Amino acid sequence: MPDSGEQRFINHISRLNPKNLIGDDCAIWNNKSLLVTTDQMVESVHFDFEFMTPHDIGWRLMAANASDIIAMGGRPSHYLCNIAIPHDRKEQGFGIIEGMSDFARQHKITLLGGDTTTATAVFLAVTMFGNIEKSLWKRDGAQSGDSLLIADYPGLSLAGLHHLKKGDRDDFPDAVQRFLRPNPYSVLPEMCEGVTAAIDISDSLLSETKILAQQSGVTITIDIDAIPRHRDVIKTANNENISLEQLLLGSGEEFFLLATAKKPLKGWHTIGKVLPKEENNCVYLTKNGAPFSLDNITPFSHF
Repeated sequence: MPDSGEQRFINHISRLNPKNLIGDDCAIWNNKSLLVTTDQMVESVHFDFEFMTPHDIGWRLMAANASDIIAMGGRPSHYLCNIAIPHDRKEQGFGIIEGMSDFARQHKITLLGGDTTTATAVFLAVTMFGNIEKSLWKRDGAQSGDSLLIADYPGLSLAGLHHLKKGDRDDFPDAVQRFLRPNPYSVLPEMCEGVTAAIDISDSLLSETKILAQQSGVTITIDIDAIPRHRDVIKTANNENISLEQLLLGSGEEFFLLATAKKPLKGWHTIGKVLPKEENNCVYLTKNGAPFSLDNITPFSHF
């Protein structure tokens, strides 16, 4: 499976800055006790006012950042926000800020400051800080013999986006909720002993598994039959022109955890296995006990 446009862009930055700290969900500061991450969202790329409220947009941006902190074993604590918005759309800006503030209040995250300016479209960015709870999780710790686990149902975000665009949100409440108001706090680091590597699902289950395998120097198998299937995802696959495998493996912006561990974790779903590195492959898919081609899945991309 080729790298996404976003990953190629990140790889180019890394080559030009050989001493950078790029590679995980967050940077690590202050004697490896402070996590720092940043995310941005752009109108018509990451959100659409046609089927999203300003409050939803603010919430999702905060959830994306919090998910990165949690994926490295941390708890979000503070944030900075930057907003660029057309001068005649200030009410939308107020609604976005309310959504961000609502998320922050619910999860006890303190605003430190930020910046505002005018623009031709809406551009948003948040920088979030967090403290490591028990141990630091990185992407390069998966070892042969580990299990591959996910913390929630994949596919709901892509299904939710599909139905929001169609205008039939009422029949798929959980899928719509995952897209509009994701909850990165469904599993917290202090509840998980024995994690060897972790990442949040922002691009897709397939893309994130590939990153874990590449950075850990291993091969990872995913058993498609073992992936948990939510009723909204099954119903979407049955009723729409989207394959179930595409929903499960190619849905982005889920914002929950994918991890490897020495043993099963309570409340998580075991969906695969970590193997020694094979020369030409880092991820294998199987279905009904037979190989399933990666070419059948289109990963989510921000580019």
